[in-house]
Amino acid sequence: LFSLSVIGQVGHGAAPSASGLTMGPGALAFFGVSLTIRRLQARFGARLLVGGALLFALGLAGFAAMAALTGDALTGPEAAAPLVIAGLGWAAVLVPLMGVVLGGLPAERAGLAGGVLSTAVQIGLAVGASVLGTVVFSVAGAQPDASSWRAVVLVMVGIECVLALATAACARRLAR
Repeated sequence: LFSLSVIGQVGHGAAPSASGLTMGPGALAFFGVSLTIRRLQARFGARLLVGGALLFALGLAGFAAMAALTGDALTGPEAAAPLVIAGLGWAAVLVPLMGVVLGGLPAERAGLAGGVLSTAVQIGLAVGASVLGTVVFSVAGAQPDASSWRAVVLVMVGIECVLALATAACARRLAR
């Protein structure tokens, strides 16, 4: 989702604050789910990860559909609904994932595993942002116009949907 904010600024000339506010509804949805995650996890267990990943992919696909239909005229209110869905799904995966990963370890290994997990997440974020940033500007080309930025959004969301579906497939194995 980091790339969508950058695309809003660079590709559509939105002010950083406007581009950031477009992401606000999804962030608020993420926050709301984060507050109730213990109850949801107690009720659904590892199935929450599967459902969350699928919901995240659905929200991203909805955003892609809105971007494809509206092109460079996509506004924050139009983007809000699919980004809320994506935020709900993202929180349902990201927040409980740490507990699921660390929950199966003996207590004496929890500190070490938590440090390794935290480091792995940071490395994953850095590498992911670098790779996806490279994809963004490779697809946009040297002289990007509105249609090339629309293509960038569709490619980026497609990649993120594939990753979300892969997460759901992996999480499904945990739910068994």
